[in-house]
Amino acid sequence: MEDYGFYETMMHFNRFYIRFLSDMDKSAAVEGLSPVGARCLMALALHGKSTLVELNERFGTDLAYLSRQVKLLEKQGYVEKLPNKSDGRSFYIRLTEKGSSILPSIKNSIKRFVDESLSGIDDMKRCELTDSMIKIESIIDYKSRGSD
Repeated sequence: MEDYGFYETMMHFNRFYIRFLSDMDKSAAVEGLSPVGARCLMALALHGKSTLVELNERFGTDLAYLSRQVKLLEKQGYVEKLPNKSDGRSFYIRLTEKGSSILPSIKNSIKRFVDESLSGIDDMKRCELTDSMIKIESIIDYKSRGSD
């Protein structure tokens, strides 16, 4: 009989990590933003203007759902749409001044959540955790191997 310990451990870690990320996203939902809205703003701050498809590649969510979230962010004044000159069917999304100005609040909320979650863990263990996350990402980077 095959040992399923590896798969059970992977599934457990996945469920744990998804809950952690969900709670972190909720902590970032400041000033009336949804968790997804806050994550959109962070992604745009990190990667600059993006098409909806590019933004969705970072989320891995339903494109229609993300489109509705972007429309809400636009209505709230956090993002604006710009024409994509190379593809008239799409547009770029970028942060507005209002979107940029809320980033420190989002980042502080995330930092507070992570600090509270990792309280009692010394700097050396945090470095080990960071190194482990980087290693896990590189090992499981299946997209770079064409396994989409």
